[in-house]
Amino acid sequence: SLSAKENVKISAAVYTGSFFVNLICNYLLIYGNFGFPKLGVVGAAIGTIVARAFQLVCASIYARYHEKDIRFGLRDIFDFDKTMIPTYFHLSLPVIGDDLIWSLAVSTQLAIIGRMSSDYVAAASIASVAQQFVMILVYSMAKSATITTGKAVGQGNYERVKQIGRTFLVLSVFVGI
Repeated sequence: SLSAKENVKISAAVYTGSFFVNLICNYLLIYGNFGFPKLGVVGAAIGTIVARAFQLVCASIYARYHEKDIRFGLRDIFDFDKTMIPTYFHLSLPVIGDDLIWSLAVSTQLAIIGRMSSDYVAAASIASVAQQFVMILVYSMAKSATITTGKAVGQGNYERVKQIGRTFLVLSVFVGI
């Protein structure tokens, strides 16, 4: 919601902080550095959970105390209009399906890589870091397209919507290459 309000600095700071929290937790918990237990994959999962909790806490604190338009409490999270449930599922099922297929593809890829030699696993791990950086670029571009398009639609400026669509189409082709 902060990004939707065109407040990307806070979102970027929270995501960057989360990245480093995850990195540090992985360093400590996967390999057992500085006296922490060596947990392997479980350590990676714990690191991811800690990083997501960090994101939640930071964003909630900022929204609660610094944003007038999006202040909320715990009561607001669980208080919702029940008539919106069918609309919610109608709109979210394609996204859920996409994420499910994506996670199955990633799991399959990791299962295949796990059966390869240790050199291949190391190379895939390094390539994964590069892939994550590219994903940051792609997701950032998609988010900015969503925000600018939504703003233009909200203003009723449909010519601007078409212009934004063409611009992001060209940008996505260049980023894809």
